[in-house]
Amino acid sequence: MRVVRVVLRSLVVASVAVATVIPAGSVSAGPVVAAPAPLVEAADTQAALEADTAHHGHAVLWDGLLDIWLESENHGPDAVSDMTVELTFSAPPQPDASLPDDCLRGGHRTILCRAGELRAASTGRGRALRLRFAGKPAEVVIAVATAWNGGAADRNHPNDRHTVLVPATGDAYAF
Repeated sequence: MRVVRVVLRSLVVASVAVATVIPAGSVSAGPVVAAPAPLVEAADTQAALEADTAHHGHAVLWDGLLDIWLESENHGPDAVSDMTVELTFSAPPQPDASLPDDCLRGGHRTILCRAGELRAASTGRGRALRLRFAGKPAEVVIAVATAWNGGAADRNHPNDRHTVLVPATGDAYAF
């Protein structure tokens, strides 16, 4: 009878082990209770949303100054509750750079800008940034990407991830 009970208990433990890790030697004679199913989180409902976010603009570098014009869009089909754009630079901007109210430093070479809520098939307000670099770099590379889009799925990344080489020519380079 004891062997049958141990075998049955082992089968129950093995079926529960898919969802629960049970340390060796911890099986007791008491009943085995399966772990409850995970709760559906609010983020899971957001994942059902789909948006096609995009960032476009241009950048000009001359005399150690980088001017950037940036616009964010949402091609839909769903609205984005909140969006943040990340700009990463190959050279660190001067730390005393004055940033727009909706932008902040995300690191030594990174600036994050809030684009806010974007309805489907809409463009957010554009923003201008002027950054000064130490010395006068001959070029700056900018990586533009969506840092947060409210948790919506975006299956079209070529329009929201850009790498832009901006030589110090004073010409505007579009992305």
